Amino acid sequence: MEIVIVAGVVVFAVLLLAWPVWFKLETRAKRRKNPGYNPPNVMGILDELYHPDAHQASQIQEVQRELPAPAPTPGDKDLDRGRVTIDLGGKPQ
Repeated sequence: MEIVIVAGVVVFAVLLLAWPVWFKLETRAKRRKNPGYNPPNVMGILDELYHPDAHQASQIQEVQRELPAPAPTPGDKDLDRGRVTIDLGGKPQ
């Protein structure tokens, strides 16, 4: 009976130590398929309770990441010249 308990503890310890490696490999594979993929935030619940500003900042980042680019309006200067410029809020090149 003790052998079964020891074997169970050993298997549990191996799985517990292998989990971060598995999580990293899974995240890397998902990022190859979708470069915009962000892994789930494990500390999100604790951030919401103990550091609400950090939680709010992560929510704002998620909303901004999902927002579509603004469509050009008829009054745009470049539209009259047959050229469309969409500003994504980044630095100009």
